[in-house]
Amino acid sequence: MSVSTLGWLNKLTLRGAFWEEGAADFVLQGNKMAKGYWMVHVTVTDPENYAEYVRLDTPVVERFGGTFLVRGGQNETPEAPQKDRHVIVEFPSYQAALDCYHSDDYQAAAKIRLANSDSDIVVIEGT
Repeated sequence: MSVSTLGWLNKLTLRGAFWEEGAADFVLQGNKMAKGYWMVHVTVTDPENYAEYVRLDTPVVERFGGTFLVRGGQNETPEAPQKDRHVIVEFPSYQAALDCYHSDDYQAAAKIRLANSDSDIVVIEGT
């Protein structure tokens, strides 16, 4: 491994919780890690109870190094009917995105999401 890659890895260890969750599973593309993303499409059916999902999922996502890039907002669907709300979450790696989704804590929150919305999540490897 090159010195520049080792410097990058040292910076990665500063991410704290993500490193503890298994940063050894990362994928390198040159000196850059392939990121993971959640693409979420949601139509909330019970806003009052859905708020509990948002309260519970946010710390879990953050614990796995996730960052919300898009969380709602104005949108247009020019080519096909879509759900009302769209969320994009970026993770340090595809594996981190999968690990977060499959974690017990997220699955507990997901039960609330599924009971109070029509929604789907796609986990994607990107750059």
